[in-house]
Amino acid sequence: PRVEQIDLRYEYPAAFGLKPRIEENGGDVYGPPGTTVTLAVHTDKPVANPALTLGDGTRVPLIDGGGVLNGELTIADDGSYRVALADGDGLRNPGETEYFIRTLEDRPPHLRILKPASDRKATSIEEVNVEASADDDFGIAALDLVYAVRGGEEKAVPFRREGSRLTVNGQRTIYLEDLGVQPGDFVTYYARARDVSRGKRSSEARSDIFFLEVT
Repeated sequence: PRVEQIDLRYEYPAAFGLKPRIEENGGDVYGPPGTTVTLAVHTDKPVANPALTLGDGTRVPLIDGGGVLNGELTIADDGSYRVALADGDGLRNPGETEYFIRTLEDRPPHLRILKPASDRKATSIEEVNVEASADDDFGIAALDLVYAVRGGEEKAVPFRREGSRLTVNGQRTIYLEDLGVQPGDFVTYYARARDVSRGKRSSEARSDIFFLEVT
């Protein structure tokens, strides 16, 4: 007996806020720790006592669901598995293909200012529109504009967000007139993003800092 196809369904930890994902005709497993993966194994003939054999020798039974063998794995560490099969005639296949299990580490968000992405001059009554973009492998929890006047205390305000949880675009307007600036003053600004927590402290990223010189 042989494996013809393996379909995978990923269910991510609730902290990520990600929808389940289905991968058809896959095999290798990739995901963050804590992800539950349901495997649907299609074979070329009926089998008896099917199981997944993990790299450490552990066996995970597969249940016949009407011609499709179903099993479940939880990603905890890097490893591998094979699909062990036997048919009614006693012919056995210990698993001709080794499939990999890989954990995906949580990286800090990738963040940048889109507009204005350089130092510039502005009048004391000007409205400066700031646009930023952030993306993360598991989701953006917060996206803020941080600014300060004349090198003073920083203030953070949330961007108006658009986009998916993984890729977020933000817009925010700095009203210089409301800041009470005078010619010769300067305003610094940058974007700050935090990713979703995975039961640990969130990772934070900051964009480059830019200056508005008041004229």
